[in-house]
Amino acid sequence: MVYGSFVPTVRKLCLSWMLVAACASARADSGTAQADAEASLLHRRIELSNARQWDRVRKLWLPLYLPPAKVYVVNLWSVHCPPCRKEFPQLRMLQQGWRSHPQVQFVYLSDPLGDETAEEVVLFWNKNQSMLPDADPTRTETLQLRQSLEIDKNPITLLLDENRIVRQAFVGEVGTRPIGRSIERLLQSAEPAFGIAKPTKRAARQSTTPPRH
Repeated sequence: MVYGSFVPTVRKLCLSWMLVAACASARADSGTAQADAEASLLHRRIELSNARQWDRVRKLWLPLYLPPAKVYVVNLWSVHCPPCRKEFPQLRMLQQGWRSHPQVQFVYLSDPLGDETAEEVVLFWNKNQSMLPDADPTRTETLQLRQSLEIDKNPITLLLDENRIVRQAFVGEVGTRPIGRSIERLLQSAEPAFGIAKPTKRAARQSTTPPRH
């Protein structure tokens, strides 16, 4: 009787360990899929000629103008994408950290086409300014971008070089991934003469926060 009383407990423990193992395997598979998706985006040229940007002063949509830069940070998002909305405060701080350096430009591109109306984008941006990057939103006008990327997930953050070629991709929320250091490395490789001070140990731990200049 004493031995038998332990059987249900042992069975529960075995089931618990099986569940833990299954979850770990699922996370590993998810991580592999994410890495594969990010790798598939590298070296693609991003065409933004059909994008339009909201002008908050004139209150109308205008063709997107991107000033010359060494690094473009392009965030693909959607009003109806919870992870996209969740990471905006982080992107806001990231952009603020690079504000003094015009060689790094940020674009927040509402995509895919048809997921929301232009009015929804403007309404969302106006209502949530305190948590959003200090920039005007952009939206696509055609399916060209998604067709060139061959991926329909959001959010996606792409680091482009001066020729609009993808040099690094972050599929899903940026989270704790070192996007700040990635921008720094890409900027240094594009412009070796530009002197970026090495981040302090504290800054290195805060991997998503770029160094202050």
